[in-house]
Amino acid sequence: MEFQPYMLFPFLVALWAIAFAIRASGSQQQSPQTTYMEPDRVGRIYEVETIDPYEGVPAFQDQQRGFELNNIGFRDLESKNDEITALAQLEASAALGIPHALATLTWHHFLGGNCEEAERLFEKYWPKCGAFEYLLPDGSFLDGEAAQEARQAIANCASNGGLVYQCRGKPKLRDEVWNIALQAGSIEAHAYMLFTAKADSITQGLSHAETIELLTICSKAVREAKPGTFAHTWFLEINSALAK
Repeated sequence: MEFQPYMLFPFLVALWAIAFAIRASGSQQQSPQTTYMEPDRVGRIYEVETIDPYEGVPAFQDQQRGFELNNIGFRDLESKNDEITALAQLEASAALGIPHALATLTWHHFLGGNCEEAERLFEKYWPKCGAFEYLLPDGSFLDGEAAQEARQAIANCASNGGLVYQCRGKPKLRDEVWNIALQAGSIEAHAYMLFTAKADSITQGLSHAETIELLTICSKAVREAKPGTFAHTWFLEINSALAK
């Protein structure tokens, strides 16, 4: 499923707000621009000039920039405001290791019936996104709840990647990434794996609340998936299995 940027922990927002305030007082950031047929639009978006108070810590600087691009791209994709630019912004974010952006990209293309493009994007950016951790300004890792949220973001990304491999007929790769998602407690990967194994129940081991959450996700996916695509058929069948 897509990751909602507003789910980020408040203390992370407060931390990064300090950096944004310092930047705003020193310069006016350019808005990323692109056109439909422009070559390497992802690279151009990534290279927009910025002045960053933490430029001596490249990892933190890249993560800041990645989340900026993710949030802008996600917002524009949701509002259907210039889809081409929105997808390019999300891809530039994924290139900076943000799994939230990669999850949205693969979900978007999967629901739209373009599993080949979803696979290309997942395989290109998963190695970096799969190692995601929230960073402090000095480049060290945030732990505690932030580390758990990072694992959940990776799990969501892996769950979507498994769906793409299922669509592409690659069960070995599918199971590899679904197992990664499962280790972080992904209820979608849990149900998907039971479904492909033709289990009597795809909600065994899930709480009532988790079952309701799964049903909500799958029902929404049926509405959003392009009719006639693998995704539409898949979620119709999942919903039928949930109704048993």
